[in-house]
Amino acid sequence: MHFLTDVVSFRANLVDGGGKTTAGPVAGWREISVYRDFNDPVLWDIWRQLEEQGRSTVFQSAAFLRPLLDGVGRLAQAECHILVVTDREGPLAAFPFVRRRKGAISVLEFADFGLSDYCAPLVANRLDSDDHTLWCAIWREVVDSLPKADALLIEKVPGHFGDRTNPMMLLPRVRPMQTATRQVAVDPLWFKTSVAKEAAYQRRKMERAGRTEFEIVRDASQIDALMAVMREMRRRRFQARGIHDSLEAPGVFEFYSGLLRRGCRDGSSVLGVLRFDGEPVALSAGLVHLRRFNGVLTAMDEDMRTFSPGLVSMAALFEWCIEQKIETYDLGLGEQHYKSRFGGEETMLFDLAQAKSLKGFWWKIRRDAKAFARSTLTSYPTLAARVSRLRGKSG
Repeated sequence: MHFLTDVVSFRANLVDGGGKTTAGPVAGWREISVYRDFNDPVLWDIWRQLEEQGRSTVFQSAAFLRPLLDGVGRLAQAECHILVVTDREGPLAAFPFVRRRKGAISVLEFADFGLSDYCAPLVANRLDSDDHTLWCAIWREVVDSLPKADALLIEKVPGHFGDRTNPMMLLPRVRPMQTATRQVAVDPLWFKTSVAKEAAYQRRKMERAGRTEFEIVRDASQIDALMAVMREMRRRRFQARGIHDSLEAPGVFEFYSGLLRRGCRDGSSVLGVLRFDGEPVALSAGLVHLRRFNGVLTAMDEDMRTFSPGLVSMAALFEWCIEQKIETYDLGLGEQHYKSRFGGEETMLFDLAQAKSLKGFWWKIRRDAKAFARSTLTSYPTLAARVSRLRGKSG
């Protein structure tokens, strides 16, 4: 994977239709820097500054993004094009783009590789999320700074950062996706729900059958062995159902193992393990960011399914979130049945697709047609369920 090491910058002044300079941040002066070397220390100094003084999701944090680019990104032969917008007060926004081949076309997309639940820019708190004119001007400058490609695609765009609007929602090409995430408020009242009562019943049943323990792994030296157990559990389950497991994609297993090894020390990532007679029977991994737990990986021993170990493990992890004063338990991307049973609220996600060449134009037509077909299927749930089973889905 080849990376250029230079930083390209230019200055931009907002000009309205009448040729007058309009008021952007500090008289409209802005600069966009394009970083093609993701190991540039200047880039990550700016990134951490934006994280501390702005809004983002955990999937665009330096802790997640940098190892993702270094591992999965290298193997995917993605070209790094990270854009940072600054004004006279400092960093204003950042966009982690990569360019890579998808079949016959080249696509500019956020660094995601199918592993992020949310794709969003980092945005400084002082940027007015409701200023349509300003944000659209910034976006035009960003697009003009990107390299040539056949298409631009950003999927899984959240509508909000907490209680603030994601300014990406102001762009005209943003459209709803047929997918969502689910969030549950971390509150002791959740244990009065029927699903929590079932989890408690299943745990008591396990405890009568044998020694049952749940722990949060603190020892980094245990991570690799436990991740190998998780991988095997998922392989057995997914192969039986004819489903592709994202953990088997190049570099993904190593990426998550490294993330959990580092995070178990500082609390930025969590691996919960449910053991029965000393053996792991369910594992749940997640990321912790701004009082939010984001679930990313789960696995359970299919031979123990009569005890619902996955449910027992997730309920125990929910209890840990209460102890840690985490406010939101995010079950992540996907529409698996167990997530709806947990209650909470769904958050719809959006995407932005833009053709930048003739090949990209035909790609977008096909993509839009598939999106329309998926949308139509939602009106026929029985047919949709049958198609989903035939196609298979990672989890």
